Order: sequence, then structure tokens, then C-alpha cells
Amino acid sequence: MTKRVILLIDFSDYSVLLIKYAAVWAKFIGSKILLVHQNVFLTPGLSDIESKAYIIQKTNDEALFKLKSLAFEHIPEQINVEFLVTEDSLQISLNQLIKENYDDLILLGLKGTGFFKQVFIGSMAMQLIEKIENIILALPMNIQKFSLEKINVYVSEGNSVNVIELNNFFRFLNEELTELIFFTVAKTMDNTVELDRNMRETVSLFEGRYKTNYKIYQGNNALQEIKKVISNKKDEILVVQKKNMTFADYFLKTNIMNELVTEGAIPLVILP
Repeated sequence: MTKRVILLIDFSDYSVLLIKYAAVWAKFIGSKILLVHQNVFLTPGLSDIESKAYIIQKTNDEALFKLKSLAFEHIPEQINVEFLVTEDSLQISLNQLIKENYDDLILLGLKGTGFFKQVFIGSMAMQLIEKIENIILALPMNIQKFSLEKINVYVSEGNSVNVIELNNFFRFLNEELTELIFFTVAKTMDNTVELDRNMRETVSLFEGRYKTNYKIYQGNNALQEIKKVISNKKDEILVVQKKNMTFADYFLKTNIMNELVTEGAIPLVILP
């Protein structure tokens, strides 16, 4: 199927960075881009149906013009770009889009600091991640550059990797240029033998296509060791999986991800 990057645009100053990032990725893998903007309308309470329809159409036309202007300025002309302006909720629109005949990657932005507690939880980004069953790439505002050289895949203790969805994400990579590092955290010293066996089995599923490795972190300094390995570099992506618990609960209990994404400016991929 044709690959498609669905990019959510709100016309903030951050939108240009998102578009440039998506354009580099789309060119890299030969995908098309769909720019999506949700219009939120505040029409006078006493407006008649005809007046409301006029306001909605006028606002949609203005938004479409702005989307096309951004695309013209920041996306190379050889990339196929489409546009969607909608007054429907993003959840409704995205659920309709991902039913179409594409391999989709949804890209959204994360703004500000205090990532999970102040911005992410309760935000539109969190709602979409919770409700949309598709691969989502969340891009921190202070991202430095686009790179797919190293993919860090977090495997939570006691859980296996969602191989199907991970392979779906890998369709958006270049196998020859990508290194896969699977990592986990051992809560106690007693279970490292079983963890090691599970990690070896996981790595074996991807050997031959990628340069692969794994790492088990343990002890009180596990977080600091992970940060030394990952967040000091600017050419990486972090991959996690949604859990049975809510995504917000999962991340509040997993400060590793919070600090890596916030402090390290690392793009975060969330698998269904």
C-alpha cells in the first residue's frame, strides 16, 4: 500500500517545524503527505442556518488557503500533498482516514515543557493517542533534526513486543540505515535471566534486516544510565507501546520516557 504521513496542523509557530520534519521523512521513504486542520467555530447564537453555513465555509476556505501556502513554502514540489479542513473532531476525522487504503503514520506536535503533567495529560494529543488505533509519532518542540539512524524500542517488564505493529512502523524506515536497540529495566536482580532470554528472542525476530542489539538496565541508577546512552544523541527515535492501562497512567509511572522525550528532544513513536 501507499505510505502516507498524516500531519495535524494548528497554524501555531510550531507548525512550520512539523511540516519540515514531515517533508524530510516523506521524501526519504517516498510517501505522500496529508495536512489536516480542524476548525473550531464560534458562531453567534442567534445566527440563522444560512449565516452559520456561510461563516463555516468562509473559515474553511481561509484555513485551506493557509495550508496550501505552508505546503508551497516548505514542502518540495515532488512530494504529493493533499489537504483536509474539517469541523469534525480530529478523532472522528482520523478514524475515517485510517480506514482508507494507506499505510498511515500520524504525526502530531508536543508543545511546551512539563511534558506529561502540564501539557500532555488531558490534552488533545493524549486523547488521540488513547483513542486512535494507529501508529502515532509525537514530536517535541525542541527537536533538532530528522534522523532514522537509531530506533530505541522500550520493552516493559513482563510484556512482549507487538511484532505486527512494530513491523508496520518499520515500513517507514530504511532497513540499510537503521539500527534497532531494544531495552528494558529490571526491577529486581532475580529476573534478569528470564529478561535476557526474552530480549534475545525479540532481537532474533529482526536480525538479518537490521543491525540489532539489546540492553537490560537495572539498579537505582537505571534511568541515568539510559539517559547517558540515549538522550545525549540527536539522531534517535524512541518507540513505546500502549498498555492496557491508560497511556497517561503508564507514562506517569515510567519517568524514563518523560525525561528522554522532554530533555533529550527525542521523537516518540506510540504503537497501538
